[in-house]
Amino acid sequence: MEAGIEMADKSRFLLASLVQGCWQDLKTQAAERTVSLHLEVADDCTVETDRDKLRLMVTNLLSNAIVHGKRGQGIRCFATQEKGCVKLTIANRSDELVESDLPYLFDRFWQKDPARSAQQHGGLGLSIVQALARLLDIEVTVGLDPIQSFHISLRIPQPWTDIR
Repeated sequence: MEAGIEMADKSRFLLASLVQGCWQDLKTQAAERTVSLHLEVADDCTVETDRDKLRLMVTNLLSNAIVHGKRGQGIRCFATQEKGCVKLTIANRSDELVESDLPYLFDRFWQKDPARSAQQHGGLGLSIVQALARLLDIEVTVGLDPIQSFHISLRIPQPWTDIR
């Protein structure tokens, strides 16, 4: 992706269906941590982008929410329509993150506490999300609200005005 060789293969598809497919792939991992998904994406919400690349992005984000979120808590995934885009947000409770961590989240291999991190996670997930976002012209934002709810949003540009 960084070499500029990777291309986007855009098509229109239903966003809820994509998120549900990503969650299906992660159900065992979620069950181990007793994490549930609260999906709030309209069944008719359509986006136009590279389906496979967006699927990889969403899978990485959901996996991070499962692994790094608070055990036994839910993950909220919702979509809103904004001028010229669909904004997909994934939010979860995280007692470990603080505001000063946010600028480092997309750095390769960055981990809040490497000594406590799971061996199967190497700190590349969010850097992959960021690289794919650049390729697809998707804006990625992160935040942490006062009750320690971490959220990451993807603003997916849409070439049409009536998003349905």
